[in-house]
Amino acid sequence: MFHKRVFHLLFLNLTRTLRRLQPPAASRFSLALLVMLAVFVAGCNSPGGGGSSSSSAGGSSSTTDPLYSYQWHLKNTGQTAFAYYSGTSGEDINMSSTDAKGYNGTGIKVAVVDSGLEIAHEDLVDNVDSGASWDFANSDTDPTPSATTGDHGTSVAGLIAMRDSNGKGGRGVSPRASLVGYNFLASQTTSNEVASLGGSTSSPNSSNVDIFNMSYGYNLTYDTTLNSTIENQLKSGFTSLRGGKGAVYVKSAGNGYKSYGSASCSAAQGVPVTCQNANMDPENTTPWTIIVGALDARGIAATYSTAGSSIWVSAPGGEYGYYYCSSTYQCRPAMITTDQSGCDKGYSISDPSLPNFFEDNFNGLNPSCNYTSMFNGTSSAAPVLSGAIALLLQANDNLTVRDVKYILAKTAEKVHSSSTGTWLGSYKAELGWTTNAANYNFHNWYGFGRVDVDAAVTMAESYTSHLATSDLKQCSWRSSGTLSLSIPDYSSIGASNTISVGDSLTSIEAVQIKVSATHTATGDLAIELTSPSNTKSILLNIRNGFGSSNDLSGMVLLSNAFFGESSNGSWT
Repeated sequence: MFHKRVFHLLFLNLTRTLRRLQPPAASRFSLALLVMLAVFVAGCNSPGGGGSSSSSAGGSSSTTDPLYSYQWHLKNTGQTAFAYYSGTSGEDINMSSTDAKGYNGTGIKVAVVDSGLEIAHEDLVDNVDSGASWDFANSDTDPTPSATTGDHGTSVAGLIAMRDSNGKGGRGVSPRASLVGYNFLASQTTSNEVASLGGSTSSPNSSNVDIFNMSYGYNLTYDTTLNSTIENQLKSGFTSLRGGKGAVYVKSAGNGYKSYGSASCSAAQGVPVTCQNANMDPENTTPWTIIVGALDARGIAATYSTAGSSIWVSAPGGEYGYYYCSSTYQCRPAMITTDQSGCDKGYSISDPSLPNFFEDNFNGLNPSCNYTSMFNGTSSAAPVLSGAIALLLQANDNLTVRDVKYILAKTAEKVHSSSTGTWLGSYKAELGWTTNAANYNFHNWYGFGRVDVDAAVTMAESYTSHLATSDLKQCSWRSSGTLSLSIPDYSSIGASNTISVGDSLTSIEAVQIKVSATHTATGDLAIELTSPSNTKSILLNIRNGFGSSNDLSGMVLLSNAFFGESSNGSWT
């Protein structure tokens, strides 16, 4: 049952700090800026525990799956996973006690919203919900792709729910979860995306899905706003699916830390800071999605993982898995997962030029080329988290999606604790780990940290103080009005404004600002927000991939760094 709470959504006429340390494209810029801010706020009481509501299924023995011992993200023993360099023992999602309790995802349905899903794959077929997938390109229930160069969705699905104890391949994080595939990426329309995200009851029936895995994103070099139809569907699914407990939308942050699309990233890497900020993808800027960053096998941010204040948590995503390479990071372990079946197609084929001995079956461990050891990206991190969340929902089917977010934030493991940020002269361009006034650790690379399955499941088992999805409401934006401010060149102080907020709302969930600016090189700008508790968050970093793009027009930026803080006081 739901514990009754009162929730509010506060919208502020908030001003901001803007900084520009890129060499000026002209001698002077002026800024006509319109800023609006939204704070998603919970009531005065913190969610708690007590009692239990849990379920369990039979035990899960992974020792019969021949590739399990190489899957470092499940149990990291320092293995190489066929790459040249090894990982670091213990740097994994920590799920041994969860396995021992018998949780395996039984009864939880996960949708792979992607390029396709090979529904007859030997290590997926027993978990695929027969007849429930959908092929948008051909209007049938089989999204198995016709392409022969590898299917992204099939590899994503394996990380979620490769079948355990069948003597084949490896295993997923939730090896008995139910899988459906929606190949939205094969036919990208607004209506197809809505249908893929829970907005359809027929062809497909996506309204009965518990978790939607969204391992895709947008490589934008200019600002844009989120399609209102998509935003409404995400909000609707968050508040109404799963019988009002809310569907869980898990989405990749992006792979643009060093480079992406057509963006020029040399300026960002000269600092270095992320070239693509997670807030550049408008689907990353709502409280209805859980945004995931990627870790390598050493437990630090993968070299490609897009950073930003909208990231919630991180999960293993791997590097490139090469045995022979020119760069060290390329030779660190990638992820082992399902590939298109057969040696005539997929990422793993009969080709001696492939860069490790598993891919071409030189070591005899991949005779039918049905698996790959070179999958990576935040596309990998998202399904690892989706699988973990399936275990939480199995442990306690009363959890709302907001409970899931709270549990993940509360139990996430702080990784790479030595990461204290990046300076450019006297300006701190990346903050590193910060601790907010509610005692949550936050980092733009990692969110609240790496998912810890055992800690999260243990908390879920005894969690009963549920946060109702319907009590987080969105109110009208309030405008600051037009602010004509000059931004000083090469200034670590920047231009700023402050507003005093009198509402005593004591548990912020997320903060959005909406910015319109007249500027001829928006990639030069950083946008920061400081709370009344003096917690600072960089919502858009300097030297980003927007480069010399003109103006910002109602760009929405989101930060999770203020989670649990009070709204009362002066915001800058």
